[in-house]
Amino acid sequence: MNLTAWTSNPCLLRGLAPPLLVAAVLAVGPGLAQQGGNGLAAKVNGVGISQLRFDRTVDAYLHQRGLNVGAMRDPAEYGRIRTSVLDILIGQELLWQEATRKEVVVSEAQVQRELAQIRDSLPSEQAYAERIHQSGFTPEGFAEDMRRRLTAREFIRTHIAPRVSVTDEDVSRYYEANRGRMMAPEQVRARHILAKLDMTANEQARAAARERIDKLLAEARGETDFATLAKQHSEGPSAARGGDLGFFSREQMVKPFADAAFAMQPGQISDVVQTRFGYHIIKLEERRAPRELALAEVSEQIRQGLTAQQVQQAIQDLVLTLRTASKVEVFAAP
Repeated sequence: MNLTAWTSNPCLLRGLAPPLLVAAVLAVGPGLAQQGGNGLAAKVNGVGISQLRFDRTVDAYLHQRGLNVGAMRDPAEYGRIRTSVLDILIGQELLWQEATRKEVVVSEAQVQRELAQIRDSLPSEQAYAERIHQSGFTPEGFAEDMRRRLTAREFIRTHIAPRVSVTDEDVSRYYEANRGRMMAPEQVRARHILAKLDMTANEQARAAARERIDKLLAEARGETDFATLAKQHSEGPSAARGGDLGFFSREQMVKPFADAAFAMQPGQISDVVQTRFGYHIIKLEERRAPRELALAEVSEQIRQGLTAQQVQQAIQDLVLTLRTASKVEVFAAP
């Protein structure tokens, strides 16, 4: 079950926003330190959550949302954010402890695969080491935090998600209640020819690329078939398809390309368009007006979104039950 794939088209399902706790547990990425720091922010059944981990999680939360403490007009809002973040950390610890009691385990190979993905996403080993250091971890602590996150995710997958059920009636009800938002935006289908150009290219390289694309534009507006030109000369990945990009919405393309494509009518060929990828010639093939999406087209997205909501509610209910039965001490001020 993919609990996050439904967000791939958020314009259709804005009423099903990703739940905070699910996102925090499932987003396995660079963790935040649980050891070190000046004192503890909280204790969960005797296990400490360090002030360092808490403070850095708050900082990460603010950074991800483009918020700045100094710019906040309402100090109480900052306090509410800190309280919410600490509740998440406490919830994560409770889930980890419950997963341990249920003997949910992840293999060392799984942990190492996730760590390798993070390492591979960074430009160098030095950058990876710096990421660990900035998170407040030793390499061993970083790996252990990853193990905990993966274990919590596996616990949700095996012990919580299977209890959730979304019926066809649930899907239909949501569709009917939100039918006005079930819209596909205007789309166009286009072909293009690309003369690639690096942003750091010198004037000589720019002039050569421009001369090449101008010559191709003249041929495209003459008798030469556009698809054939694209297949022979385009430097983009769509060249093998005769430059065919399929249907796309305005938001799916960089602005200069989208502005040119959506300003044309089928059969028209653009002037040269420059983007960060280089120089383009665009031929518009078809246009599609905005339209209401049928239930069959969005039912799977709705089902996954409703499933994620139900899983979130099940997690919240479990965390509340666990917290009531546990000894949770909070030391950090809001």
